[in-house]
Amino acid sequence: MCGIASIVSKTDNEKTISLMLDIMKHRGRDCTSILTAKHNDRNVYLGHNRLSINDVSTAGNQPMVHNNLGLIVNGEIWNYKELRKEYETRGYEFFSNSDSEIILYLYKENELKRLDGMFSFVIHDDNKLIVSRDWVGKIPSYISVGSDIYIASELKSFPESVRTNAQFVPRNSLITINLDNDMMDVEENYYFNFSPKVTKASSHEEVGKKTYELLDNAVRKRLLSDVPIATINSGGIDSTVITYLASQYIDNITSYTINFDEDSEDLKMARLLSERNNINLVEVKVPQDDLLIKERFLECIETIEYPLTVQVEVGILCSFMAKQISDDGFKVVFSGEGSDEAYGSYGMLRMFSKKPDWSDIRKALFNKQFYGNLLRGNNIFMKYGTIEMRTPFFDTEFLNYTTNLSNDYTSNGSMWKYPLVNAFKNKLPDEILYQPKRAFQKGTNFKGYIEDVILSDGKINFNNRKNILHVIRDNYNKRFNVNYKSIRRELKSTDKGLLQWV
Repeated sequence: MCGIASIVSKTDNEKTISLMLDIMKHRGRDCTSILTAKHNDRNVYLGHNRLSINDVSTAGNQPMVHNNLGLIVNGEIWNYKELRKEYETRGYEFFSNSDSEIILYLYKENELKRLDGMFSFVIHDDNKLIVSRDWVGKIPSYISVGSDIYIASELKSFPESVRTNAQFVPRNSLITINLDNDMMDVEENYYFNFSPKVTKASSHEEVGKKTYELLDNAVRKRLLSDVPIATINSGGIDSTVITYLASQYIDNITSYTINFDEDSEDLKMARLLSERNNINLVEVKVPQDDLLIKERFLECIETIEYPLTVQVEVGILCSFMAKQISDDGFKVVFSGEGSDEAYGSYGMLRMFSKKPDWSDIRKALFNKQFYGNLLRGNNIFMKYGTIEMRTPFFDTEFLNYTTNLSNDYTSNGSMWKYPLVNAFKNKLPDEILYQPKRAFQKGTNFKGYIEDVILSDGKINFNNRKNILHVIRDNYNKRFNVNYKSIRRELKSTDKGLLQWV
């Protein structure tokens, strides 16, 4: 995981891109570099803050250059080894062991669609700028188009004068900007589409076996790393099964959980897994320090870059966890994010939906993750720990199978993730498998506390509104001067005024 920035401009913007990278220094402290190129009367800048995970040598530093191509990447390519082996048989010689390098050669061969990973990248190819982002938007990336073009991993790094034009680089798309005629093309649904075929199964046992197989594979492919890997274990079933699977491949694995309240149910479950499966559990203390929590509340609004109550509440807890993980020497952590979307286990949706089949709804939930849970997780762990977060539940093979299961196989009464129960029966304690679903901020007993702290503070709640969401949005607008509803939009080739430079 890293931080990237790019500018195309007729003026000298080297100081600007240096400042953008400095603002995002927390995203990669191992190396900062800028590549400057020229096309006609325009300057092209590619900047990179590196968090070295695969090939920690200087050969893996970016921007990468190959012939006339320049490349900056933020993310990981899960199928890098298979692709590299194939491309070596084609005669390609690799200058590094970095997984990012393969993108250069896939681009040359017009095979970028073969990428499987979490990523955003920019390629400069003579008269073209190529911009792309993984299928679900796991890696944040913004773009602002006007007389100049700006691209960056975080909104706060943009000059304020161009920030109001910023939109997300569209997930699952490839953007080509022609620097000769100023035309832009956006290829949508580029990397992955959900299969429309119903997943056929004969029994819950069969579904459980297949679920285990797919999740196990999703974890194994994400073990790609030259640095140690840890896990998050909130105590819920999602993070628990990921921690269990990772422990099958990583000796003496270390897992992190939140200790805000000794009596919280999540903490009890995390301890239970640790005791039963010999997992090194680190309990991260979150102090009931009102002043510190107020400061962290405001910090997280700015860090996450999207004003939603659940994101900020969870973000505060994760900020303490990220710092501890980093202090302990880890750069990579596994998370249980994505399971709720895969199984549609949100109570409000189930309460109000009249659809008998949840397949479409479950698929649709992934369309909003790029400005939701994924944005929160990426930005918080980068800001407070420079930690890369990996999410096996977002694996496309797993999701193609799971989202197309009928409701008969995804739930059983109040158990909304029944395939996980069947997959890990006899592997995990029943107390964990059959526990009721709890939101992270509620399972830690943090939610009531944070609401009392914030809503009783007149300085934070400056409009005296007795709703924490209003407080968050007020402070978001004060910091960014950008409408939160507009910023969640993704750039489209049909957007008025964006087909040509202004």
